[in-house]
Amino acid sequence: MCTRPLAASVVCAPEGNDRTRALAEELLTYEVRVSESANLQAGAFKTGTHDDMATALGLACLYDPSGQQVRYFHAPL
Repeated sequence: MCTRPLAASVVCAPEGNDRTRALAEELLTYEVRVSESANLQAGAFKTGTHDDMATALGLACLYDPSGQQVRYFHAPL
């Protein structure tokens, strides 16, 4: 299965694999929400759904156009 779940990244995974099916399901239920106070929330929000593999895939596909290592900064309080 080859698909484009994240921007310009291409993901290839074996067909017929239980984990591939689970990842595909997680990607279908993954949501990004913005609260009224402009806070971003991402994940699977419905009871009984999971988002760990979809989140891990998103983190693995991070791209830094400047060619530098991706860095994380805490937002100012």
